[in-house]
Amino acid sequence: MILWAAFALSTLALLFQGSVIPEFPLQAYAPFQALLFLQTRSPTRALWISAFCGFLCDCLSSDPFGICTAQAAFAAWLLYRFRDYLSLDRWLHITLYAALIAGVSIAFQLTLLFLFDRRAGVSGKWSVGDIVGIFLRNALYTLLWFRVPITLGERLYKVLIWFVKTKKSLSPTAH
Repeated sequence: MILWAAFALSTLALLFQGSVIPEFPLQAYAPFQALLFLQTRSPTRALWISAFCGFLCDCLSSDPFGICTAQAAFAAWLLYRFRDYLSLDRWLHITLYAALIAGVSIAFQLTLLFLFDRRAGVSGKWSVGDIVGIFLRNALYTLLWFRVPITLGERLYKVLIWFVKTKKSLSPTAH
């Protein structure tokens, strides 16, 4: 259930990130990938779902087709093994993992764009600042866009379950 909500939130962020704040590029599926890696026990499944997320990004991107799919699959292949050191219950772990996924994805994407497209000029002057900015932007994106709605949904679900259980025990026909 959390994965479907995270996928929907990621897709919404992907669809609206260019229209809301175009100067604020994000790796829209990085938090979803972090949650996916932490919940999935099959690396093959995580790789295919990550590649599908990259395909969705490719469909809406102006970059050469296949760059986003390759970067998502590469990030899944490289970073899936680190999930054993992190906990799904701690949002700081999920946030840092999503920021790491986004940073590796962007670095690999810039490399691919430099090799195949030549639109991405790498001067090196702002590289460190951009990498740190990518980590911070995606960490903030994960906290605000994912943690708040998913935590709120989990709490509302618990309250709803509690309400249904107490309502059944209080009804006169339940005795």
